[in-house]
Amino acid sequence: MKGVLTTADICISISYAKLTRIQNILLDVYVLKKCTVEQLKLISTDIHKELISTGKSENTDEHSTSIYIALVELCLVAADYKPTVRNRGLIGGVSYLKVHRRLGALIDSYLELFKDELNIVSAKISKQFSNKNN
Repeated sequence: MKGVLTTADICISISYAKLTRIQNILLDVYVLKKCTVEQLKLISTDIHKELISTGKSENTDEHSTSIYIALVELCLVAADYKPTVRNRGLIGGVSYLKVHRRLGALIDSYLELFKDELNIVSAKISKQFSNKNN
C-alpha cells in the first residue's frame, strides 16, 4: 500500500536524516519523551558541552542552569505552565531575583535555539519521508 508509513519507514527516515548530536538529543527528549527530571539534568550537561564546543554557549553555571531550565520548560511542564521568574527559579534551584536579573534572557534564547533545532529536525525527517515516497 502506497502512502502508509510503518515503524521501519520512520526509523529509516530518522537514521538517514543526518541529525547533529544536539538534534538527536532533542528528538529523544522532546519528541520521543525519553526523559525524567533527573535524566534531563544529565542531558542538559551534555547539551551544554556540545553548545560550548560549537561556540553557542559559555562555560558558566548561568548558562548551564539556563539550558536546564529551558529543557524542562520545553519537555516536561504542563500545558498551563507559565514561565514566571518564580517558576523558573524553582525549576533551576536559584532565586527568582537571579532569574529576573540574569537568567531570563538566557533561558529565552536557549528555548528559541532548541525550538529552531527541532524545526530543522522536522524538516530533515520530512525530507527523508518524501525521498522514500519518490
